Amino acid sequence: MSSILADNIRGFQSEAKAKEVLHELWKEKAILSYRRTDRGSKDDLCGIDFYFSILLKGRRIEVPLQVKSSWAGIKDHYSKEQKRDIYAVNAQAPDLKNQIIAIIKDYKAAFEEEKPMAVAEKEIKIAAKPKTAVVLPSQDHRVHVEYNYNKFKFTDENRDIKQANLDKLAKSIKRVDMSDYFPVLVNEKMEILDGQHRFTVWKSLGMPIKYKMIKRADKEIIADINTAQATWGINDFIKNQAALGNLNFVLLREDMKKHKITAMTLLSAILGIKSYNDLVRNKTIVYRKQESNEVAMFMHDVQMFRDFSFGKMTRFYQAFAMFRQHPAYDHATMERQVKRWGHAHLNPQSNHMGYLRDLAAVYNYNRPKDKHISDRDFE
Repeated sequence: MSSILADNIRGFQSEAKAKEVLHELWKEKAILSYRRTDRGSKDDLCGIDFYFSILLKGRRIEVPLQVKSSWAGIKDHYSKEQKRDIYAVNAQAPDLKNQIIAIIKDYKAAFEEEKPMAVAEKEIKIAAKPKTAVVLPSQDHRVHVEYNYNKFKFTDENRDIKQANLDKLAKSIKRVDMSDYFPVLVNEKMEILDGQHRFTVWKSLGMPIKYKMIKRADKEIIADINTAQATWGINDFIKNQAALGNLNFVLLREDMKKHKITAMTLLSAILGIKSYNDLVRNKTIVYRKQESNEVAMFMHDVQMFRDFSFGKMTRFYQAFAMFRQHPAYDHATMERQVKRWGHAHLNPQSNHMGYLRDLAAVYNYNRPKDKHISDRDFE
């Protein structure tokens, strides 16, 4: 019992020392802000004691920190794979401040030195491989007709089948059959590169499949073939690139599924990435562990608004993401204020600026003026 008590006291002392050092770094403007968290076990956020924020490429990034009372504890921390993205410090060591400064330098280096696209070795080989020109021999200009539907194959790299598209297309085909002018495109393996909706409708109507073959075409050109078509949406491109192994898109799609949010909400509202549509379509979006961690922390923080009807709306996410980036923002304060005064000050709004005004109102209510955050700071 005495050893357990001693460990607890040592743990409290370590956290108090870490808080003192973080406050000192904040006064020196080495970090933008810091906050203590008592959050328990929530996915990969388990075990975080502090967050401190730093400025990277014009964006405020929060770094998760775990406080240990010995070097043995740190060794154990880094030996656990699930804690690899959470930094740890030994608060009992005399160089605690230097440990945190080293973390800041390491985080900045990792963020700034990584390539514009984090790619796997497989992807590098693919990118380096000269692309074979798409050749359409003269005999392949004609439209082929096939009655055996089982010869055709679908691929994961293509977009998902959408019932609304099928219904619309079926009505059009029943009215006027334009299959001679718009055949499906396949490769030599009979994998459908373009026209899976047409194929599905023709099959359901018992019609023959009319197709052209593109020789020496691999799955990578599926998105390129469809780029000119407005029917290919952002989610279709994300699915295509994730299936091809592009790590940015693999992680992005995983987080969309994990948090049950759209690409627009995740990229535009939460991360504030402008022109995300073009970045996705051009396959140049950067989405690595820093962005994933930032989204995970946001999704955890925004849970305080889950009882509000607008708590999951994109424009509210956008407002809260902007508000929590303010240098004077304190998350523990916001949690207390929302619990006490949220329903009196937070109401449905038509745009994110309206929500920003409400967030400022609830955050500032009954607090000293020197602690206020003005909604004008976001204009």
